[in-house]
Amino acid sequence: MVEPLRREEVRGVITPIVTPFNRDETIDIACFERELSFMEASGIKVIIIGGSTGSGNELNAEELASLIRTATSKSNLRVIAGIIPDTTRDAIHRSLLAKEAGAAALLLCPPTYNGMTDESALAFITDVAAAAGLPIVFYDHFNYAVDLLKTIARLREVIAIKCVFQNIGELVQTVGEHVTVAAGYDPITLAGYVMGAEASICGVHAVLPKQNVDIYRAFKDGDIAEAMQLTKSIGPICREVSQSTNFPTRIKYAISLLGRDVGTPIRPLDRIGETDKAAIEGALKVAGLL
Repeated sequence: MVEPLRREEVRGVITPIVTPFNRDETIDIACFERELSFMEASGIKVIIIGGSTGSGNELNAEELASLIRTATSKSNLRVIAGIIPDTTRDAIHRSLLAKEAGAAALLLCPPTYNGMTDESALAFITDVAAAAGLPIVFYDHFNYAVDLLKTIARLREVIAIKCVFQNIGELVQTVGEHVTVAAGYDPITLAGYVMGAEASICGVHAVLPKQNVDIYRAFKDGDIAEAMQLTKSIGPICREVSQSTNFPTRIKYAISLLGRDVGTPIRPLDRIGETDKAAIEGALKVAGLL
């Protein structure tokens, strides 16, 4: 039985790892294992499998569980399972399989297709939490009202909130006593730390894990000038890969330019234009990585 993730472990750079696919759209396990090794060598301790960066909404529940089993058997990384469902029933099914496979926590995002009231969002979280029995990192993808986030933060199972668009400083002041606040938007990670975020969960971490670990360490060591310089150097790539259109494919293209094989993007988000490719390549050159 895997020990549940503690709030104290949600610190620093939490990396949402990509899911490599073969051309027939099955999972490329060999590629995935190499990425696990790369993350460990880069200083990463906790990863997210099946988040938006990891094509979580393209994976079925069994594929998600298979990736988690691979990670827990082939690495020492702690695993948070990304749960991107369409229904509460689906979320519970995915969560239970993820728990059985060795996930230590869940990254839980309410269904995205239809608008949801605060009451429905809260019911979704409490229902999944009660059924799964795992710690929860709540993904505030919709900029929920602070009052709702305060209620969510007081749920026993919730150990962290990933903040994408919310005012991080306000969130730290209102819920930081109860949960870890994690910055979730690539271009403002360092600013998030300055405002009190204790962790970051961003797609660019999958591209440049070591550089982001170095930024966090410089910040924690009080070397703000170094943290700012490192942030400035990777700023262009943060901006390019964090754009919403075909987001996982942007991430994978950047990784492939750095010489790591992460397989073939899965349809329908499998294409980016030549202009976007050139912009990503240019950003990596600005950072001195090509």
